[in-house]
Amino acid sequence: MAIILSPKQRKAKKVHDLYQNVCRDHDAMKDISSFGLVRVWRKNVEQEISANRFGHILDVCCGTGAMTLALATNNPAAEVVGVDFSGNMITIANHHAAEKALGNVEFFCEDANELHFPDGYFDCVVVSFGLSGIPDYDKFLREMNRVLIPGGSIFILDYANPEDDRLKVLLSAGRSVMMPAAGLLLAGKGKDFLKVSLMEGDVPSSKKVCTMLQKNGFEHIGARPITGGMAACYRAQKIYG
Repeated sequence: MAIILSPKQRKAKKVHDLYQNVCRDHDAMKDISSFGLVRVWRKNVEQEISANRFGHILDVCCGTGAMTLALATNNPAAEVVGVDFSGNMITIANHHAAEKALGNVEFFCEDANELHFPDGYFDCVVVSFGLSGIPDYDKFLREMNRVLIPGGSIFILDYANPEDDRLKVLLSAGRSVMMPAAGLLLAGKGKDFLKVSLMEGDVPSSKKVCTMLQKNGFEHIGARPITGGMAACYRAQKIYG
């Protein structure tokens, strides 16, 4: 008997299979599509998070663990956890963690919508370039809210849509030209690189992200544009009570 998947389930499977296939090249892909700026953006937000000295940090949609490992390195007293639905990504993340010999970080392969952690376990949740792979934003944000303590913080870093036409052209060139060309030359996966690039560029507007956060139990919501609006960092707190 054939299993009939809903549109959201089909999207989740499509995204999962795609990331499983490009896992070894994913970090290079982000560098190419952002002209290397993704490293600057991550460092910028990582420093903001680290300045708060959180004790229990969850990095969701962690990929190969770039943000997770930076947070673990710069917050040695904290417990840092990375979660991703791609087992291949988690394998690479664990390899990187072993190379750094970090004792305060752990990775899990699981659905971000159904985490195994108890209610109120973390005081900080980080979502770094993960929105495009989420099929149900409301369900996802409710789960992030559940695992946070009252007053706990969520940070979301992702691509945005700059108002400057020159920056729009730059982003478009990175996503639609450089990414598939590099994918074809480096890994023979030009089509996969293009799919990932275009998908990651399809993110909600800043206004929508803020509205969704408010709708799903967060307050003190702020959005900070980065590099002329090519990316944005959102910060909010779980409502007390």
